[in-house]
Amino acid sequence: MRASPFLSTLLLSSLIVMSPNDVRAIDMTGRVGLGALVDGHFGEALSGRYWVSNLGLEGLLGFTLRESSTPEESRTEFRLGARVLYALTRTRDVNLDVGVGLSTFISDGADGTDNPLYVDVQVSPALHFDRHFAVSGAVGLTLELSSDPTRTITSGTWGAAFHYYF
Repeated sequence: MRASPFLSTLLLSSLIVMSPNDVRAIDMTGRVGLGALVDGHFGEALSGRYWVSNLGLEGLLGFTLRESSTPEESRTEFRLGARVLYALTRTRDVNLDVGVGLSTFISDGADGTDNPLYVDVQVSPALHFDRHFAVSGAVGLTLELSSDPTRTITSGTWGAAFHYYF
């Protein structure tokens, strides 16, 4: 039987939360990280993080060109987002973070649709190879808010990222 990515991440997150905190845990206070991520609803993006104690701030910037057979349907999308992160637990090599974020798409498309606002909640274990480089995965929920109430959608999401910390 093959385990789903959601269940695998949930199991890893549970093990991290139940493990005792290590006195050699990586302290991210005052650290700035730059990297990239891929996310189930956000797509590919550049990511910047800044940690204030156990609280972190993340900014996201994405860009997509959507080509179509007709020029009227082709468009460019910019994606902007921000997240507040909280480190639930820290071990020697792995931190478990939860985050709440807002994001939106800004499109030059002429289809007349509005740019919805997305609210996401994610749980993210981050594996630190050393004090400077970390990779992470994430699972969570995303709520799409639109001016059209019939378009409000809640869905599961996933993500993966890497960051280099200075």
